Amino acid sequence: MVEPTHLLTRNHFVHGSVMIRKSACEAVGNYRDEFLLADDYDLWLRVAEKYAVGNVAEVLFQYRSHTENISKKKGPLLQAYAEIAKELARERKRTGSDILMREGPAAFWHRYGAQLKAAGLPDVLHEPAVC
Repeated sequence: MVEPTHLLTRNHFVHGSVMIRKSACEAVGNYRDEFLLADDYDLWLRVAEKYAVGNVAEVLFQYRSHTENISKKKGPLLQAYAEIAKELARERKRTGSDILMREGPAAFWHRYGAQLKAAGLPDVLHEPAVC
């Protein structure tokens, strides 16, 4: 089993290898549109807050690494999204919800838009901050 707090140090799951109940995804709000990258990590963090998660010992999935992997092509932006996912998880632990749950996408972009843009988020994908 993977403890939810261990997910805050690193993502223990490879997206293509995950099996998850549809009802568990729906219960935590599914993937969130605001996460262009690391949307899976954000989802795993939220699922792990409600359900037991873990890895099986048997190798059932082979990950192929190459120069065209998103993690290599968009590394800084992926890392920025992952850090935001962790920050939101810590916020949920402290307060019971995060900014997206409480205030919606405009508040998310107001708080994180500049950070994501600095990490390489294209302008066409950045929603304008609403004050």
